[in-house]
Amino acid sequence: MLSSSSEKKVPVPVPGQRNILITSALPYVNNYPHLGNIVGAVLSADVFSRYCKQKGYNTLYICGTDEYGTATETKAFQEKTTPEAICAKYYQLHKQVYEWFDIDFDHFGRTSTKQQTEIAQDIFLKLHQNGFLTEKTIEQLYDEESKTFLADRFVKGTCPTCLYEDARGDQCDKCGKLLNPTELINPRSTTTGSVPIIKETNHIFIKLQDLQHKTKEWFQNNKDTAQWTTVARSITQSWFDKGLEERCITRDLKWGTPVPLEKFADKVFYVWFDAPIGYISITADQGGHKIGEPVGLIRKIEDAEIKEWKKRFGGGEDEIFQLDLRVGQIESVELHPEADKLYVFNVKIADTVTRKIVGGLREAYPESETLIGKKVVVACNLAVAKLKGVESEGMLLASKQNDGVTSLLTPSGEAPLGAQIYPKGAAFKPEKVLKKNPTKIILDSIKIGENNVPLYKNLPLVVFDSQKKVIAQVATEKDIAQGSGVF
Repeated sequence: MLSSSSEKKVPVPVPGQRNILITSALPYVNNYPHLGNIVGAVLSADVFSRYCKQKGYNTLYICGTDEYGTATETKAFQEKTTPEAICAKYYQLHKQVYEWFDIDFDHFGRTSTKQQTEIAQDIFLKLHQNGFLTEKTIEQLYDEESKTFLADRFVKGTCPTCLYEDARGDQCDKCGKLLNPTELINPRSTTTGSVPIIKETNHIFIKLQDLQHKTKEWFQNNKDTAQWTTVARSITQSWFDKGLEERCITRDLKWGTPVPLEKFADKVFYVWFDAPIGYISITADQGGHKIGEPVGLIRKIEDAEIKEWKKRFGGGEDEIFQLDLRVGQIESVELHPEADKLYVFNVKIADTVTRKIVGGLREAYPESETLIGKKVVVACNLAVAKLKGVESEGMLLASKQNDGVTSLLTPSGEAPLGAQIYPKGAAFKPEKVLKKNPTKIILDSIKIGENNVPLYKNLPLVVFDSQKKVIAQVATEKDIAQGSGVF
């Protein structure tokens, strides 16, 4: 670590010199930082900062905690304390962890500061004065039990696009679709657990469509010269191709930067309007740091240390399961018009969602009417494929032993349609669309164990509810030999 006992003035831009500002993503104050935070957001920036300073560049490296928004209010609700207390607690925890890892920030700040409020409100008022804001009356979910409008992250439900059952009110973490809380299927309040009603409320929107021309022009002039990643370029281009749309920038919360308009005195800025300004306010609010004799940046990390770090900061399960398996029910079965061994199934996955799936089960189940009404395990995040001219929107999982006996995998009777199925003890993080090769690798890793239970790397496949509680079991319908594979 670069450090010393003597103080040095904080770097400020110097004309004629190479001035470099380095930032790391601001972490939320609703949890402990873990190794993923260090590796994904901090470590590379820290190495680059040290390199720049050793090269003699005028460099400032800053970070800080992102303290406003529903994530903080939710954590405060869970811990039965105030948002201010949560911020103070987790700011210190984050700071201590980064210090323990010798991360050499020049300044580690916060977003709940007077500087942040002044800068954010100033930017807002300039947008207001220049006609880039508009007021709208919108329908929003209202919790009658707590008598409050529910900000998007105080609502969870089923995504209308991919049927992920734990989607937030602003975005589905599985498929990435931006949402409004009222679009969720079966919404629920995360504070009381009650079913909210729809009620009107007034909010402020930023007219992004009026800024498209200037921002698109800047993007086109800089995307190839500013070292943008391929993913960043493609996502930004897709937004412009679709056309920027108005976006709400206020919320019905108490904890946040207040909206500086009398009519909206009871509202605060949406965190994604407010938080990016944190990089500016933390830089403006920077303090001093210490620099001294440099030492080596890299040393050998012993196995014992790795185990200790993983134990302290690992953040959960080791195994990640990317195949989106759901409980479905066969509604109808037809003979494939062009293939003697294939059926064409209509499989219900939710009250309003049915998928057409082509499966090779005619030899194992020659009497098609016996399949109607059966609950099955459906792979939902596969690319649509044509099988002998008929499109298939997924796969029904089955097992086949060496002598040819084949059986469907079936959830137990109490499993609700659309419920998630994944290995007990693994993290369920399905890809939006899983490619053919990783799908094959996953299926090849599923084998039938004792009592006809399918095992993924020795972890049983089970059915979970939206709260990640096991609610049903999965097994082959027929007796299948242990070690048989799944297809």
